Amino acid sequence: MARAVIVGGSMAGLLAGNMLIRQGWTVDILERTHESLEARGAGIVPQRSLLAALARAGVEVRPDIGIHIEKRVAYDKAGRAFASRAYDQYATSWSLIYNLLHKNFPSDQFHAGANVVGITQTTHDATVTLADGRTFTGDVAIAADGMRSTLRGTVFPDAKPHYVGYVAWRGMLEEREASRDFVATCFSSLNFSFPDGEELIGYPVAGPDSSVEPGRRRFNIMWYRPVAPGPALRDMFTGRDGVHYEHGIPPGLCRRQKTKRGCAVPPTAVA
Repeated sequence: MARAVIVGGSMAGLLAGNMLIRQGWTVDILERTHESLEARGAGIVPQRSLLAALARAGVEVRPDIGIHIEKRVAYDKAGRAFASRAYDQYATSWSLIYNLLHKNFPSDQFHAGANVVGITQTTHDATVTLADGRTFTGDVAIAADGMRSTLRGTVFPDAKPHYVGYVAWRGMLEEREASRDFVATCFSSLNFSFPDGEELIGYPVAGPDSSVEPGRRRFNIMWYRPVAPGPALRDMFTGRDGVHYEHGIPPGLCRRQKTKRGCAVPPTAVA
């Protein structure tokens, strides 16, 4: 029987693992953290390609998986809508999709707290070594552990993320903190604005408990804007702890003066 070792137990690792199991493979997923990853993501609007991939992974997704979106609306700098197009789809939360995938994967083959430190390979297999000395061998090893992949860095040490010139700010607004007019206008649409060289998008997502009930939902905001490499970018990626984070500040460490425009979550470099 074919065997796969997947490094990384987030969305990509679980999706690959579920697909392979349904094709007859034996799969072990190695996840570095001990805690659940459901709080890592924010909003997500499932496209047809994602729904097709989930079906291949054996995950049953209801057509009404999230919050019904009726249209897409574009706004100018003054907040006036100048274009609208009917577009029927649903917005949901990253955690809801993650939980569906996690529940569908065999629990005894998902190894939390598995810190990968190295890999060796032959022409026939690959063996992944953990910090505690355990090893996992498979016909293939799949790197699904993110942009700063330990596995990828071991196999391709010269491959580094490349900054493309813009950052992304993310914010989450609780529905109960929004005005009645805002909820009525914006919670049924994908909302866009395109200042010069920038893009903003906002849309409703499920609440922290995956609830889509009115009053318990959230509004997800993403703001993409250019920042030239140099002192300004370095200053933006320096946290309250004085540490410079090359690829984005961890949640909770953004300095208050960097959020004075209302962005609730720190920026992340896009590779």
